[in-house]
Amino acid sequence: MSLFWKVTAPGKPTSYIFGTMHLQSKSAYSHFACMQNLILEKPRYFAETDLEDLRANQALVAEAYTFKDSKLLSDHVEISKYRKWKATVKRFYSVDLDGLSRYIPFYISNLLLAFHFDKSYHQPLDGALWDFAKANNRELAGLESAKEQINILDAIPLESQFKQLNGVLRKPNKAKLKGQMLGRHFENQNIRMLYQITRSDLGSLRKMMLFQRNAIMAQRIDSQLEFPACYSFGAAHLAGKFGVLNLLKQKGCVVKSIKTTIQAT
Repeated sequence: MSLFWKVTAPGKPTSYIFGTMHLQSKSAYSHFACMQNLILEKPRYFAETDLEDLRANQALVAEAYTFKDSKLLSDHVEISKYRKWKATVKRFYSVDLDGLSRYIPFYISNLLLAFHFDKSYHQPLDGALWDFAKANNRELAGLESAKEQINILDAIPLESQFKQLNGVLRKPNKAKLKGQMLGRHFENQNIRMLYQITRSDLGSLRKMMLFQRNAIMAQRIDSQLEFPACYSFGAAHLAGKFGVLNLLKQKGCVVKSIKTTIQAT
């Protein structure tokens, strides 16, 4: 399998698709030069999210990450469990959980998981790619808007979020090993394993967080194929029966790996 693909439809020009990671790590940037080269080949660049829109709506995004009932994390769980979580977060992440207590569990889970990756670069890969495309005068857009991402956050049941956070804190060493594994799979362009791990981790949220979003992204790519472009989004969205690549094939597109011509640097 590969992170890098070309997609064509009858009578339409070729566009590129590649998978990314929303991290600042060395593994996330392992194919950065290849991604830059592809962006330069096409006049338009689509990221997973319109980052100009996202950056302009930071206040709304921040609000989406906090409890709507103005309560704190400690108000939603038994005091004994909260104390246990607080001790674990302090011991494994050197973070005071009280300082994060106004944030929803989904945000805290992802923040803690990011601690398992190095921060070798000043911003996440998707931000660097967007800024590169902008600096090179590419036409910019997103497959999702900031509002759509906020709506997804608002729709995640708190019960599912607490279950995810409990899983992260119950076995932090396992979470660390899984993070390292994800980094290796990304470097090795093993999109099938990235998909399988993500699908498993999402549990009951996989339909909303993965499959439904895949369908939307595939539809929007298909509707734009008359214009040559480069599309990038989280690598876990590429593979699988309900992955973007397979959905594009079902729409009559020809999707081919370009791993043999694009080498990691």
